[in-house]
Amino acid sequence: MAKILIVEDSETDETLLLSFIDPGHSCLTVDSGRGAIALIEKAVQEREHFDLALIDIMLPDIEGLVVLEILRKLEKEADGVSPAKVVLVSGISDPQIINRAKGIGVDGYIKKPIDREILEQELKTLGIVAD
Repeated sequence: MAKILIVEDSETDETLLLSFIDPGHSCLTVDSGRGAIALIEKAVQEREHFDLALIDIMLPDIEGLVVLEILRKLEKEADGVSPAKVVLVSGISDPQIINRAKGIGVDGYIKKPIDREILEQELKTLGIVAD
């Protein structure tokens, strides 16, 4: 069972993501960048890392790429914390943003609208679900 963080401000997209993820996984959802950072900080402090984070780029308070930067920084600073796999989920397909995300350490990218088969393939590729 994977521990998954979903950072998505659209209730519709959050519900869709949750419906596509096997209920055997433990999912925490948050609708803002600040909320995500608080959960990530707590998880790192308690050594309860996330296996996967699905992060929207366009959040109401902090850009998803900033959340990704902070996640990677906290993981580096904490001894013994395994880095989470991170997949950006967004309607934005700007190559500059995607390249910036790759430089920060993103593991995957899914373009909205969210397609179940694409999400499942990404999770298989990252080793979150078995083939």
